[in-house]
Amino acid sequence: MNRRFCYLLAIALVIAANLFVLLGVRFNRSGPPDADLLVTERELPIAWRSVAVQEDSSLALQLEVQDLHSSQWQDCDKLISLGFDCPPPQGESRRGYRRQPSRRAYTVLEYEGTAWQRFQEETKKKTTEVELELSRQPEQREELERRIIALRAEAANSSRLFAVDLGPDPDILRSRYPDRSRYAIVPSEVRLYQYSASPPYSVLQHLLVDRVLVPRDLRHVIEDLHGNGFLRRPSGEDPPRYRVALRFGQRHEPWIVDLRPMAESPPSEPSP
Repeated sequence: MNRRFCYLLAIALVIAANLFVLLGVRFNRSGPPDADLLVTERELPIAWRSVAVQEDSSLALQLEVQDLHSSQWQDCDKLISLGFDCPPPQGESRRGYRRQPSRRAYTVLEYEGTAWQRFQEETKKKTTEVELELSRQPEQREELERRIIALRAEAANSSRLFAVDLGPDPDILRSRYPDRSRYAIVPSEVRLYQYSASPPYSVLQHLLVDRVLVPRDLRHVIEDLHGNGFLRRPSGEDPPRYRVALRFGQRHEPWIVDLRPMAESPPSEPSP
Protein backbone atom coordinates (compact mmCIF):
# COMPACT_ATOMS: atom_id res chain seq x y z
CA MET A 1 0.00 0.00 0.00
CA ASN A 2 2.76 2.43 0.93
CA ARG A 3 4.67 1.57 -2.21
CA ARG A 4 1.59 2.18 -4.36
CA PHE A 5 0.94 5.49 -2.61
CA CYS A 6 4.54 6.61 -3.18
CA TYR A 7 4.28 5.59 -6.84
CA LEU A 8 1.07 7.59 -7.33
CA LEU A 9 2.54 10.56 -5.47
CA ALA A 10 5.61 10.54 -7.74
CA ILE A 11 3.39 10.52 -10.83
CA ALA A 12 1.31 13.38 -9.41
CA LEU A 13 4.43 15.44 -8.72
CA VAL A 14 5.70 14.92 -12.27
CA ILE A 15 2.34 15.94 -13.73
CA ALA A 16 2.19 19.00 -11.46
CA ALA A 17 5.72 20.03 -12.41
CA ASN A 18 5.00 19.67 -16.13
CA LEU A 19 1.75 21.60 -15.74
CA PHE A 20 3.58 24.39 -13.92
CA VAL A 21 6.14 24.61 -16.75
CA LEU A 22 3.44 24.64 -19.43
CA LEU A 23 1.50 27.36 -17.65
CA GLY A 24 4.69 29.41 -17.36
CA VAL A 25 5.37 29.04 -21.08
CA ARG A 26 1.78 29.96 -21.90
CA PHE A 27 1.92 33.08 -19.72
CA ASN A 28 5.30 34.10 -21.16
CA ARG A 29 3.89 33.98 -24.70
CA SER A 30 0.62 35.72 -23.90
CA GLY A 31 0.08 39.39 -24.65
CA PRO A 32 2.44 41.67 -26.60
CA PRO A 33 6.13 40.65 -26.68
CA ASP A 34 8.66 42.58 -24.63
CA ALA A 35 11.27 42.42 -27.42
CA ASP A 36 11.88 41.01 -30.90
CA LEU A 37 15.50 40.55 -32.02
CA LEU A 38 16.61 39.34 -35.44
CA VAL A 39 19.98 37.67 -34.78
CA THR A 40 22.25 35.13 -36.49
CA GLU A 41 24.27 32.02 -35.75
CA ARG A 42 26.89 34.31 -34.19
CA GLU A 43 24.52 34.97 -31.30
CA LEU A 44 22.72 31.61 -31.31
CA PRO A 45 25.05 28.73 -32.22
CA ILE A 46 24.14 25.13 -31.51
CA ALA A 47 24.28 24.45 -27.78
CA TRP A 48 27.02 22.19 -26.46
CA ARG A 49 25.76 18.71 -25.65
CA SER A 50 27.36 16.50 -23.05
CA VAL A 51 27.73 12.76 -23.53
CA ALA A 52 25.07 12.26 -20.86
CA VAL A 53 22.37 13.90 -23.02
CA GLN A 54 23.31 12.53 -26.44
CA GLU A 55 20.07 10.50 -26.49
CA ASP A 56 18.03 13.68 -26.01
CA SER A 57 16.25 14.29 -29.32
CA SER A 58 15.70 18.02 -28.71
CA LEU A 59 17.82 20.64 -30.44
CA ALA A 60 18.78 23.84 -28.61
CA LEU A 61 20.65 27.01 -29.50
CA GLN A 62 22.90 28.76 -26.99
CA LEU A 63 22.79 32.50 -26.36
CA GLU A 64 26.30 33.89 -26.82
CA VAL A 65 26.59 37.18 -24.92
CA GLN A 66 29.72 39.29 -24.59
CA ASP A 67 30.67 41.19 -21.40
CA LEU A 68 28.59 39.04 -19.06
CA HIS A 69 31.60 38.88 -16.73
CA SER A 70 32.67 42.49 -16.52
CA SER A 71 34.10 45.05 -14.13
CA GLN A 72 32.14 47.85 -15.84
CA TRP A 73 29.55 47.95 -13.03
CA GLN A 74 31.87 49.09 -10.24
CA ASP A 75 29.70 51.93 -9.02
CA CYS A 76 28.63 51.31 -5.42
CA ASP A 77 25.17 52.76 -6.04
CA LYS A 78 24.62 50.16 -8.74
CA LEU A 79 25.82 47.31 -6.54
CA ILE A 80 23.75 48.49 -3.58
CA SER A 81 20.67 48.67 -5.81
CA LEU A 82 21.24 44.98 -6.54
CA GLY A 83 21.31 44.18 -2.82
CA PHE A 84 25.09 43.91 -2.28
CA ASP A 85 27.14 45.49 0.49
CA CYS A 86 29.61 47.90 -1.07
CA PRO A 87 32.24 48.08 0.21
CA PRO A 88 32.05 44.91 2.33
CA PRO A 89 32.16 45.17 6.14
CA GLN A 90 35.25 46.89 7.58
CA GLY A 91 38.27 44.63 7.80
CA GLU A 92 36.98 42.15 5.24
CA SER A 93 39.17 41.12 2.33
CA ARG A 94 38.19 39.41 -0.90
CA ARG A 95 36.39 36.83 1.22
CA GLY A 96 33.84 39.50 2.16
CA TYR A 97 32.78 39.80 -1.45
CA ARG A 98 32.69 36.08 -2.00
CA ARG A 99 30.51 35.50 1.06
CA GLN A 100 27.73 37.72 -0.25
CA PRO A 101 25.02 35.50 -1.71
CA SER A 102 24.00 35.81 -5.34
CA ARG A 103 21.08 38.05 -6.23
CA ARG A 104 18.27 37.84 -8.78
CA ALA A 105 18.43 40.65 -11.32
CA TYR A 106 17.71 41.53 -14.95
CA THR A 107 20.36 41.98 -17.61
CA VAL A 108 19.99 44.26 -20.63
CA LEU A 109 21.22 42.69 -23.86
CA GLU A 110 22.07 45.05 -26.72
CA TYR A 111 22.27 43.81 -30.30
CA GLU A 112 24.49 45.61 -32.84
CA GLY A 113 24.58 48.78 -30.73
CA THR A 114 27.20 51.06 -29.27
CA ALA A 115 28.89 48.24 -27.31
CA TRP A 116 29.40 46.26 -30.52
CA GLN A 117 30.68 49.37 -32.34
CA ARG A 118 33.15 49.97 -29.51
CA PHE A 119 34.26 46.35 -29.73
CA GLN A 120 34.80 46.77 -33.48
CA GLU A 121 36.88 49.90 -32.96
CA GLU A 122 39.03 48.22 -30.29
CA THR A 123 39.58 45.17 -32.49
CA LYS A 124 40.50 47.38 -35.46
CA LYS A 125 42.99 49.24 -33.26
CA LYS A 126 44.58 45.95 -32.16
CA THR A 127 44.79 44.83 -35.80
CA THR A 128 46.53 48.06 -36.79
CA GLU A 129 49.02 47.63 -33.95
CA VAL A 130 49.86 44.09 -35.06
CA GLU A 131 50.22 45.24 -38.69
CA LEU A 132 52.63 47.92 -37.51
CA GLU A 133 54.54 45.32 -35.52
CA LEU A 134 54.70 43.15 -38.65
CA SER A 135 56.32 45.97 -40.63
CA ARG A 136 58.95 46.32 -37.91
CA GLN A 137 59.57 42.61 -37.34
CA PRO A 138 59.24 40.80 -40.69
CA GLU A 139 61.07 37.81 -39.23
CA GLN A 140 57.91 37.06 -37.21
CA ARG A 141 55.66 37.27 -40.25
CA GLU A 142 54.00 33.87 -39.86
CA GLU A 143 52.96 34.39 -36.23
CA LEU A 144 51.86 37.99 -36.70
CA GLU A 145 49.84 37.19 -39.82
CA ARG A 146 48.00 34.51 -37.87
CA ARG A 147 47.15 37.09 -35.21
CA ILE A 148 45.87 39.51 -37.86
CA ILE A 149 43.67 36.83 -39.41
CA ALA A 150 42.31 35.89 -35.97
CA LEU A 151 41.52 39.52 -35.10
CA ARG A 152 39.72 40.10 -38.39
CA ALA A 153 37.72 36.91 -37.92
CA GLU A 154 36.85 37.98 -34.38
CA ALA A 155 35.59 41.35 -35.63
CA ALA A 156 33.50 39.72 -38.36
CA ASN A 157 32.10 36.65 -36.64
CA SER A 158 31.97 37.25 -32.88
CA SER A 159 28.60 37.66 -31.22
CA ARG A 160 27.13 41.13 -31.59
CA LEU A 161 25.02 40.67 -28.47
CA PHE A 162 26.42 42.49 -25.43
CA ALA A 163 25.40 42.82 -21.78
CA VAL A 164 25.19 46.60 -21.29
CA ASP A 165 23.27 47.11 -18.04
CA LEU A 166 21.60 45.32 -15.17
CA GLY A 167 19.20 46.11 -12.37
CA PRO A 168 16.51 44.67 -10.08
CA ASP A 169 13.49 46.11 -11.93
CA PRO A 170 12.82 45.20 -15.59
CA ASP A 171 10.30 48.05 -16.05
CA ILE A 172 12.87 50.67 -15.04
CA LEU A 173 15.41 49.10 -17.39
CA ARG A 174 12.88 49.10 -20.23
CA SER A 175 12.26 52.81 -19.71
CA ARG A 176 15.99 53.37 -20.19
CA TYR A 177 16.19 51.12 -23.24
CA PRO A 178 12.88 51.54 -25.10
CA ASP A 179 14.00 50.11 -28.47
CA ARG A 180 12.51 46.61 -28.39
CA SER A 181 14.19 45.61 -31.67
CA ARG A 182 17.68 46.24 -30.26
CA TYR A 183 17.42 45.65 -26.50
CA ALA A 184 16.16 42.56 -24.69
CA ILE A 185 15.83 42.30 -20.90
CA VAL A 186 16.42 38.84 -19.46
CA PRO A 187 16.35 37.37 -15.93
CA SER A 188 19.75 36.59 -14.49
CA GLU A 189 21.62 35.67 -11.34
CA VAL A 190 24.46 37.97 -10.32
CA ARG A 191 27.35 37.43 -7.95
CA LEU A 192 29.93 39.93 -6.71
CA TYR A 193 33.57 38.95 -6.95
CA GLN A 194 36.69 40.89 -6.08
CA TYR A 195 39.82 39.49 -7.67
CA SER A 196 42.43 41.66 -5.94
CA ALA A 197 43.00 43.17 -2.49
CA SER A 198 41.25 46.34 -3.69
CA PRO A 199 38.88 47.21 -6.55
CA PRO A 200 38.28 46.56 -9.39
CA TYR A 201 35.66 43.94 -8.72
CA SER A 202 33.36 42.19 -11.12
CA VAL A 203 29.72 41.28 -11.27
CA LEU A 204 29.58 37.74 -12.60
CA GLN A 205 26.28 37.14 -14.35
CA HIS A 206 24.50 33.96 -15.28
CA LEU A 207 21.45 34.15 -17.52
CA LEU A 208 18.67 32.06 -16.05
CA VAL A 209 17.50 31.14 -19.55
CA ASP A 210 20.46 30.94 -21.92
CA ARG A 211 19.20 28.20 -24.25
CA VAL A 212 16.25 28.16 -26.61
CA LEU A 213 14.73 25.05 -28.13
CA VAL A 214 14.38 24.89 -31.90
CA PRO A 215 10.72 24.16 -32.80
CA ARG A 216 10.28 20.79 -34.45
CA ASP A 217 8.99 22.32 -37.69
CA LEU A 218 12.17 24.46 -37.99
CA ARG A 219 14.77 21.83 -37.09
CA HIS A 220 15.29 20.97 -40.76
CA VAL A 221 17.04 24.34 -41.29
CA ILE A 222 19.83 23.35 -38.89
CA GLU A 223 19.92 19.72 -39.96
CA ASP A 224 20.09 20.58 -43.68
CA LEU A 225 23.18 22.69 -43.03
CA HIS A 226 24.97 19.64 -41.65
CA GLY A 227 23.60 16.95 -43.93
CA ASN A 228 23.84 13.63 -42.14
CA GLY A 229 26.92 14.72 -40.20
CA PHE A 230 27.42 15.73 -36.59
CA LEU A 231 25.71 18.97 -35.62
CA ARG A 232 28.62 21.29 -34.97
CA ARG A 233 29.33 24.85 -34.01
CA PRO A 234 31.10 27.05 -36.57
CA SER A 235 34.76 27.88 -36.05
CA GLY A 236 35.73 31.46 -35.32
CA GLU A 237 36.49 32.05 -39.00
CA ASP A 238 33.14 30.76 -40.34
CA PRO A 239 30.46 33.30 -41.32
CA PRO A 240 26.96 32.74 -39.89
CA ARG A 241 24.79 30.29 -41.82
CA TYR A 242 21.33 31.10 -40.49
CA ARG A 243 19.33 33.91 -38.94
CA VAL A 244 16.84 33.66 -36.08
CA ALA A 245 13.81 35.74 -35.14
CA LEU A 246 13.93 35.65 -31.36
CA ARG A 247 11.00 36.83 -29.26
CA PHE A 248 10.98 37.68 -25.53
CA GLY A 249 7.73 37.41 -23.62
CA GLN A 250 5.98 38.50 -20.44
CA ARG A 251 8.53 36.68 -18.26
CA HIS A 252 11.40 38.03 -20.38
CA GLU A 253 12.18 34.51 -21.60
CA PRO A 254 13.05 33.93 -25.28
CA TRP A 255 11.67 31.57 -27.90
CA ILE A 256 12.23 31.12 -31.62
CA VAL A 257 9.50 32.29 -34.00
CA ASP A 258 11.45 31.98 -37.26
CA LEU A 259 14.69 30.38 -38.42
CA ARG A 260 16.04 30.35 -41.97
CA PRO A 261 19.33 30.16 -43.91
CA MET A 262 21.24 33.41 -44.40
CA ALA A 263 20.68 33.13 -48.17
CA GLU A 264 16.95 33.68 -47.64
CA SER A 265 15.47 37.09 -46.94
CA PRO A 266 14.52 37.68 -43.30
CA PRO A 267 10.84 38.03 -42.47
CA SER A 268 9.59 41.62 -42.40
CA GLU A 269 7.93 40.85 -39.07
CA PRO A 270 8.33 37.71 -36.90
CA SER A 271 5.29 35.51 -37.03
CA PRO A 272 3.55 34.93 -33.65
